[in-house]
Amino acid sequence: MTYIKNIFKLTKKEIFYQKYSKNIFFVTMLLIFFAGTHLFSLYMNVLHRYNMYTQNELSHIEQGLDILEHLSIPHVIHDGLGTGITIENTLHFDFVQLSIALQNISPRNIISGFLEYIIFVICAIIFGIYASYIGTFDYKSKTHKFFSVSNSQWEIAISKILSLIFVMVLTILISILFVFASSFLLREIIIERYNLERFIINMLNYDNSLFIQIIFSFSIIIFYMVICFFISFVTKNMIFSTIFIIFFVAVIPFLGAYDPRNVIAYFSHHIFNFESRFVMNNAIPIDVTKGIMSILATVFLTILVSNIIIKNRNNYI
Repeated sequence: MTYIKNIFKLTKKEIFYQKYSKNIFFVTMLLIFFAGTHLFSLYMNVLHRYNMYTQNELSHIEQGLDILEHLSIPHVIHDGLGTGITIENTLHFDFVQLSIALQNISPRNIISGFLEYIIFVICAIIFGIYASYIGTFDYKSKTHKFFSVSNSQWEIAISKILSLIFVMVLTILISILFVFASSFLLREIIIERYNLERFIINMLNYDNSLFIQIIFSFSIIIFYMVICFFISFVTKNMIFSTIFIIFFVAVIPFLGAYDPRNVIAYFSHHIFNFESRFVMNNAIPIDVTKGIMSILATVFLTILVSNIIIKNRNNYI
């Protein structure tokens, strides 16, 4: 019990420091900025789809074609196998695309789209770098020796990870609430200004549990934070972990079926729709149990190697 109490005491101190130094505020503002860009992009997409449809509708009217008849006939997309894609009944296609764009800004769907947009690259990099910063702060501020006198290295490490998880959950939830609240106003403005009531049709299946999507999103970020934190905590330098997270998430392609990124991509395709803005890479099929075990093994090996290094070094230097 004393061990657990000490960890929570250290965690509170970490959270207080991050609040006092305005780190939580800066991370929150950064996520709200990306939330704002997401809302603006969805708004512009609706306008683009609206303009495409109205121009196409006007063209049909000028040609004396029956609008209702064309809208009642499903469109067909033909892949030209290298020569391009052709669409039969483009009016119905534009109608469907506008309906999907409107569906993506509904309060429930906009949260899923927002998570798709920020979690897999943006938040992975942001919180990976933030974890690297927290992992090296005590070394830079010369306070690590002070904490090491009365606390073990694992008590310090666990408290920092818990504080990182708290900040991550808090700031992402705040940004989700911002997007959710803003969607009501955005949707109302668009529908009333452009008279889009007739386009409010559910074209996509958004039945996936929003709760599962949020928990899955948190799990992904925790995975990246743990890896980056221990790299920086062990090396006493955030440069290596920062370079790692940027290249690992955004540059280096998947290295195999059980590369953690491919495992994440595989599960994400079963949890998200990816019909809003961000499109996840196609994943190599995997065995679910082996996929989960590969993620856990990566975390375990990271902690094990970090433990060996920390135990064999002088933490007062």
